Amino acid sequence: MTMEDLKKILVERLIDCDDPKILKKVSKALDVEVEIQAVREDEEIYTKIESKLTKEQWREIDRRSKDIKDGKAVLIPWEQVRKNLRKKYGV
Repeated sequence: MTMEDLKKILVERLIDCDDPKILKKVSKALDVEVEIQAVREDEEIYTKIESKLTKEQWREIDRRSKDIKDGKAVLIPWEQVRKNLRKKYGV
């Protein structure tokens, strides 16, 4: 059975299914798959970035990450950053 055949069978079974519990489980399973794919993509990006940063840059990232976790960092919400940029540059 090919992947396309399996997809068609699953779609047909989903259309015929009237059990909300089963449909919710299928939905959850698909959500998990989407999350797994996002993690895989993040790992690929991380690997590309990792190879381009110096040890000093990594130390700085680690230091800042620790400050954030410890509540020592001053964080600015995106909306405030956007407002500041519009005010400063008229964007």
